[in-house]
Amino acid sequence: MAVLAGLPLSIGTASAQAGKAHSGTAGTTSCDGGDQRGAARAGWRDLHAHVVGTLEDGYAASSLNRHGDVPFRTEKGEAMVWNANTGERRALEGAQGAVPFDITDDGRVVGAQGNTLVLWDTDGKVSRPDALAGEMSIHPAQMAEDGTVVLQGQHWIIPVGAGLNHPRLVTTSYRWQPGTGFERLTQPNDGWSAVGISHDGLIVGGTGSAAVAWRPQGNPEIYANFPGHSRSWASAVNDEEVVVGAGQCRSGRNIPMRWDDPADPQELPDLGFGGIATHINNRGWIAGYASTTVRGDQVPVVWDPHGGLHRLDELLTPERPAKGDTLSSIDAVNDRNQLLVWVQRADRTMFKEVVQLR
Repeated sequence: MAVLAGLPLSIGTASAQAGKAHSGTAGTTSCDGGDQRGAARAGWRDLHAHVVGTLEDGYAASSLNRHGDVPFRTEKGEAMVWNANTGERRALEGAQGAVPFDITDDGRVVGAQGNTLVLWDTDGKVSRPDALAGEMSIHPAQMAEDGTVVLQGQHWIIPVGAGLNHPRLVTTSYRWQPGTGFERLTQPNDGWSAVGISHDGLIVGGTGSAAVAWRPQGNPEIYANFPGHSRSWASAVNDEEVVVGAGQCRSGRNIPMRWDDPADPQELPDLGFGGIATHINNRGWIAGYASTTVRGDQVPVVWDPHGGLHRLDELLTPERPAKGDTLSSIDAVNDRNQLLVWVQRADRTMFKEVVQLR
């Protein structure tokens, strides 16, 4: 039994053209001792990267459109868009304190203010189409080119029972569409989650045991686990419906994965210690991270459309990272093979930069 803190608990229902370019392996699973390090040497032979622009102030969203636009919030709470290629900034109208989460290729932005969905059109004009009843906040949200939004609603509950009086965060996934409003995709904290969306509105996530996709119409579709994996989940999908994410060995080790269709799970190469694929663009480039030790130390990586694995820090050397800086994660990849990268300084302050693969 649970009591909602402050709200009623609502229960209800750089040059490949094809996104399906082959990568991954279908032989011995890495869980059974298969070593993916040899596969990491294949693929793109002459890949380099350079920094296009740096955003050192404000709080940037994990979003980068094909024009190099990144939505962010200033330290004063103002929503803005920064272009990494030109350095220009444009203000988003109104909604002081609203958090921008995602930007489409035509410049529309989706964000939230508490439990209210906030949209900005291509001119930066704001609208607030809906509040998410029964939730205290929306975080985060992503928007497809057709205006479909996938988002997480959050509220706190206070469990009732001996030793259970600590507040607990409850998360539920929703789809929002113009004209129809919010649709619940998962139940609160049921292990299911919807976390990624294609330009065409295909939503992907996980069930707690397998990757799953929601089409604009129809029931959720479960994706196959790779043989030897105990579970899997999806992180992102492109317009070719290639899904990326991870599988997990019974030992707990994560293996980067892709699915060219729901019945075709493939392991991606790693550095010998596992990893996770987190993003994919429409040219077949995949971003994520790979572990470098049994302790789980991680580095941001990209997989090219031929299946080759590349460490981002080695692609940038000697330009980046600067002395004392650490590349923390790749938060987005656009269709021009630009990456949005989190960087941590030696003093643990953070900033974001956009990196161009070439």
